[in-house]
Order: sequence, then C-alpha cells, then structure tokens
Amino acid sequence: MQFSRSKVNQKFMNEKGNALFLILIAVALFAALSYAVTQSGRSGGGVDREQVILKASQVTQYAANIEQAITRMRVINGCADTDISFANSTIAGYEHTPVQPSECRVFEVDGGGLSYDRPQTSWLDTTESAESLYGYYHLSGRSCLFEMPNDGASCWSDGLDNEELFLSIHYIDKDICMEINDNFGITNPSGDAPEDIGCAVSSGKFKGIYGEATGVNTTLDPATDAFSGKFSGCYKAKAGCVGVPTGYHFYHVLIAR
Repeated sequence: MQFSRSKVNQKFMNEKGNALFLILIAVALFAALSYAVTQSGRSGGGVDREQVILKASQVTQYAANIEQAITRMRVINGCADTDISFANSTIAGYEHTPVQPSECRVFEVDGGGLSYDRPQTSWLDTTESAESLYGYYHLSGRSCLFEMPNDGASCWSDGLDNEELFLSIHYIDKDICMEINDNFGITNPSGDAPEDIGCAVSSGKFKGIYGEATGVNTTLDPATDAFSGKFSGCYKAKAGCVGVPTGYHFYHVLIAR
C-alpha cells in the first residue's frame, strides 16, 4: 500500500504533537508534586505530620463516642447523670453502690454499647509510662475544668453541686496535644500547649457522686484562660508542682453542670 507524502507528514506531525502533549503533562505533574512536597515540608508535613493529625482525631473521637453514649442513655434509657456508670472489666473502682442497671452503664451492650479501650500507646509520651495515671482514661465528677457559661464564680468552692463530669487522658504526646488544641481553636503560645495555672489534679473515679475542692485545672481563670468555654482541649502541667502530673493532658467535658 502506498502512502502519499502529505499523509506521511500528517502522521508525523500527529505523533510529534502527541509526544509533546505527554511531555507537558509530565512536566505539570512533576511541578505539582514538587509544590506538594515543598508545602508539606513547610508545615511540618510528611508521614509524621499525617500521623499526628490521625492520632489527634482518634483521641477526640473516642471521647465524643462516650459523650454520645451518655446522651443516648439519658434521653432514651432515662438515666440521670448520677446514674451513669463507667464500671468495666479493665480498670477497677468505677462500680456504683448499689450497682447500676445495665441500661445506665456506658460499657454494656444495653447501655452505651461501648467497650473500655485503653488509650493507644502511640498517643502517649512513653517516657512517663511509670506514672500512676499513665495509660488509661480517667472519668471523674470532682472537677471544674473551667468556668462553663452561667456557672457563676468559683464553682469548685461555692458549695453548689455544679462540678462537671469529664474524661481525661494524662501524658498525651506533645505534638498530638497541640494538634488537638488547633482543632478546637485553642491558642498554643510560643510553640507549646497552654499551661495549667494551678497545681490541682483530679482524684476519685466517678461512681455517681460529684464533689468539690479537687480537680484538674481548678484554678483556671475563665476571663483570661485559653480554655474558657472549650469543652475539649489539652494543657501542659504547671512546672514546679509537687505530687501532680507533669507533661501534657487531654480533657473532654462529658456533662457540663
């Protein structure tokens, strides 16, 4: 079969155009990749950065799951806030007296339907692993984490039954701590998490009783503190306090009172 010279030239031009088009696509893709890598580096990116974002979301999601379970039990099962039970087979000390029915127990199928899972080691500062509060969720009703709106002044010492029910995870990894604050609009000053301005630490596991005089962040000033009005956040323990946790600590208010 014979091809005319014009047809051969046309075929050559088409092939040349296709090749040029493919080269331009390759150049564009390379430029886009280079930009992405550059931006990732500027923001502390890469795999490590992605892992921090993922782990921060895992921390807050578990806390949100517990809050949602409590809401369901109160609305659907008719459980009062003092009926909420965190009794579980992993950590002792949460059992009410008398024992609460299963429909008011967070970690029962008939209640909240959740399982008590220890915080993942990858969320935590493993250099603090010898500390007594390391490696589990702490659920307490003996704290004013901050002044909630309309609570009035100094709820930890006003003689009223208005302490919050809250969850905390002690000794969170610093980067995860600050990522959590970024997500909730809490300012991290000078490349660090906000510091607790008091020297209090929660004690006592919630067994249906709220109490005063002891709690995480009991001396935070709602007028000036970074956590005012924030239901979730992460703070740095105040330096120099004796007998209280060091490091970084996540909190989440389960019931604001």
